[in-house]
Amino acid sequence: MHPKPCVIITGSSQGLGFALTELFLKSSSLTVIGCSRKHSTKIKHLEKKYPQRFYFLRGDITQQPFIQSIFNFIKKQTLYPEVLINNAGLLIKEPFLKARQSSAERMYAVNVLAPMVLMQYAVKARPQNKALHIINIASMGGLQGSVKFAGLSLYASTKAALITLSECIAEECKNVPVRCNVIALGATQTEMFSKAFPQFKAPVLPEQIAQWVFQFAIAEPVINGKIIPLALSNP
Repeated sequence: MHPKPCVIITGSSQGLGFALTELFLKSSSLTVIGCSRKHSTKIKHLEKKYPQRFYFLRGDITQQPFIQSIFNFIKKQTLYPEVLINNAGLLIKEPFLKARQSSAERMYAVNVLAPMVLMQYAVKARPQNKALHIINIASMGGLQGSVKFAGLSLYASTKAALITLSECIAEECKNVPVRCNVIALGATQTEMFSKAFPQFKAPVLPEQIAQWVFQFAIAEPVINGKIIPLALSNP
């Protein structure tokens, strides 16, 4: 039996991750692998609606054994990764002079190290004759020259690291059918954003962003190693 393509979406239980999960199920033929630390009623609904195409794996992507289990599951289901969307993120808002090392370690673990390991596994799991598109979800705050905001120094630095990591991976993999791109988001009305900026209402909903990310994920393979800003505003 020939393996079938799948899309892996981290942070799939809420926000942009859930919007992407739902959209891939509705608008593509790909099997969807959703990963998150938390289950939800919305995820259970998708499991019932798409029992043959949606698999939710609950766990912590900062733990290498869980990442290994994701790809063991994919292999067992006779699947291979065609798209990997590193969407899961952690934002801890703290003024720089009061920022804790533990906060930095937690954010770097989720926002940089986990995507790095996931990308390593995905590239190795790809059949040699099959293409892989990696999309890393970053932030406008991680772009050089962008507007910066108090309390986001550590978070913005993790996204800058993810952006540079993605560019380097695109260069290393340019001679094989593996593409790695970054989408740098501005203010989007997700649960994470609302918690960090309760006084601010973002002009864009995750469902709107998901439409664009979805189209980019399945587009013709001509773009690689690019950082694409996708924002109407920043807080």
